[in-house]
Amino acid sequence: MSFIRLLTYVALLFIPFFLFAEKRISVVGSAEKDSLPKSAKLDSIAIEMINPVNSLKSIDVELWYRSYQGELPNSDKQTASTLYFRPSFSFSTSKGRNIILRATVPVNLRVPTYSYFAGVKNHNEYEDFTEWRIRQEGSSIRPDGDFYSVHSHMYDIGFDAAYGWTNDKNLFCMFGMAFEFPTSEDISGARGQLLIGPELSFGKIFSHGIFGCRLSHLTDIISSDSRIDYNTNLTDLRLFLAIGIGNGWQVVSNSDMTFDWEGEVNNRLSIPLGAGIAKTFLFRNLALRSWVETSKYVTTPETFGPDLSVRFGITSSFINF
Repeated sequence: MSFIRLLTYVALLFIPFFLFAEKRISVVGSAEKDSLPKSAKLDSIAIEMINPVNSLKSIDVELWYRSYQGELPNSDKQTASTLYFRPSFSFSTSKGRNIILRATVPVNLRVPTYSYFAGVKNHNEYEDFTEWRIRQEGSSIRPDGDFYSVHSHMYDIGFDAAYGWTNDKNLFCMFGMAFEFPTSEDISGARGQLLIGPELSFGKIFSHGIFGCRLSHLTDIISSDSRIDYNTNLTDLRLFLAIGIGNGWQVVSNSDMTFDWEGEVNNRLSIPLGAGIAKTFLFRNLALRSWVETSKYVTTPETFGPDLSVRFGITSSFINF
């Protein structure tokens, strides 16, 4: 993917953020909270920036690195890295509830693809298998191939539209629809499908932190390539926890569990467990939250699946006191 094209996509997503930047949202707007020391305000802002039902407009940039294991040759030598851009816009209704619109633009910086010679009768001559396809066809993949790396391709763009609120007991709930569009430029790894499905988030904010979960399911409804004969049914459960330790610092844990209903029995489930640290900074009305987290997959697809992962992210948002 050309660098100019990537910048164009990202700019189109960032423009609304700056257009609405002056319409800042107050997360600590009461006179009582205005008298809090800066460290307490930072802790309050740090919690609000994690809340999926918040009333903030923000931009999240995340780099995700992972190593692999599996039964295929050289599986334990494979690594992948993906860069995510996630602009998020929240609009408050007259009833004090929020409409949340969120886009996800993934750029695969490095992705391992397994390949072997399929014969001259095959239209490609080589058969390529990326991670999602290995999960579905693991037992039938020949062991005489090897991996190669695909570099710098934009993958399928995601979009979420949801409706949510936080009640007076600090319980939050959000429900909506998730979409994934077939925009990938990686010919060998693309699904070529429009995915759609429901999503639900709920949890609780407490005095020094927040915990909750996000559940979503995506299924294919349209294929952009008549040669593709695969089904997609993916359930994702994210458990998130953040505990404040003062002055904007937090201990965090995010576990993204995935169940691929179309995968073979031994390749369906992925469960990572990990922890990390986050710090929120305040520069006038601009809040920045940076975090890093490492995870170990306690359950992963046997044929080929992630083993260790490291994530680093920065979230920016305009705050008004």
